[in-house]
Amino acid sequence: MTDSTDHEDLSRLTRPQLLGLAARRELNLPSSIQTEDLVKALARSAPVDLLSITPVSPRDQHPAPTKPRLRLDQLESHLWEAANILRGKIDSSDFKHFIFGLLFFKRLCDVWEEEFSERLKRYGDPDRAADPTEHRFHLPPYAGWKAVRQHKHDIGRHLNAALRAIEQGNPRLAGVFQDVNFDNQERFPDATLELLLDHFEKHRLRNADVEPDILGNAYEYLIAQFADDAGKKGGEFYTPKQVVRLIVECLKPSQGMSIYDPACGSGGMLLEAVRFLERRGHDPKTLELCGQEMNL
Repeated sequence: MTDSTDHEDLSRLTRPQLLGLAARRELNLPSSIQTEDLVKALARSAPVDLLSITPVSPRDQHPAPTKPRLRLDQLESHLWEAANILRGKIDSSDFKHFIFGLLFFKRLCDVWEEEFSERLKRYGDPDRAADPTEHRFHLPPYAGWKAVRQHKHDIGRHLNAALRAIEQGNPRLAGVFQDVNFDNQERFPDATLELLLDHFEKHRLRNADVEPDILGNAYEYLIAQFADDAGKKGGEFYTPKQVVRLIVECLKPSQGMSIYDPACGSGGMLLEAVRFLERRGHDPKTLELCGQEMNL
């Protein structure tokens, strides 16, 4: 086979296939090498055995249409149904801890998988694609969603272990799961947790699947729903959105301000200050937002 023919054959391959071929030929090439230079280096090294390389399927050449993103009303309904699974197991005012703990866990795992897939296509090396430096958050292999789903007994214990491992592996996430404890067979028997985890798998929460702000909006909606469901006790952790907006409208925050809420609860007033600036075409990133809360 001539170099020109070899070059022509190589040009039909995807970058991951080219990188994999270079690794098998033990070519010491930088990972940042341009695709055209990679093709030339392989063409000079030896003839290509196209039968040894996985062909690109028509499906890969023509990707399926992008799946519509999850709408806010769909996510709100999805999370409220998750709360219904726990109804009668725990107090309504505690729903938010468990539902949002699982929501964040699922979101973190789905985004990690999305990042892994992107980097695997880029590098053609699963070890490098899984390297913690390639991800926004480190996900220990035994702490992922799929790893937890492998267990059919003592699910709560394994779920707790995964959440703690994520916090320990990511200092900036310390305390994000608070004191959530799924390891209680009376409140969370395996059958209930199996049902709950099955429910959360109905929707994928990768960046390609949901808008960045949708999770925060769903959080606000459900905080309000949980407060109504909890009755008077709900007022301890939620102030109606209309009241919060009125307070912020009176405060009239502006760019560069430092805003402090000494009893921030779920952070509604701080978020409304951000929206106040957005509605006026100002940059909310110039705000310094501070808050404290005794009862998380």
